[in-house]
Amino acid sequence: MEYITKTSEVFKATKAKVWRGSGKLTGIRFICLAVDDLQYANSNGICITKAMRDKICRLIDKRLEGRPSLSTWLHHYYPELFNGRKSIEAYERKMQQTRHAWLDSLIAEFQSKGD
Repeated sequence: MEYITKTSEVFKATKAKVWRGSGKLTGIRFICLAVDDLQYANSNGICITKAMRDKICRLIDKRLEGRPSLSTWLHHYYPELFNGRKSIEAYERKMQQTRHAWLDSLIAEFQSKGD
């Protein structure tokens, strides 16, 4: 079994597990649930320790200022984004795109720090 030790690599592995937002739900919707899933070795025997999982979830919780999800954080700071929603499908697709964009920025941030 091989453990991921860099934060940026955990976010990369998380991104691979998070549903893209198009078509049938074929992945995990929420980032922290995908991180939880990384505690169990994949087919390549790669996983994270509980300590790494806790570190990543604390980091996400801090960025979301204690809110339970990215969508609730966005709703708090940008309620206008939620006015006039056309369909739940369009909303879910946009939220998943936003989650992936956030993961991309986290990957870049921690890669730049060498972590």
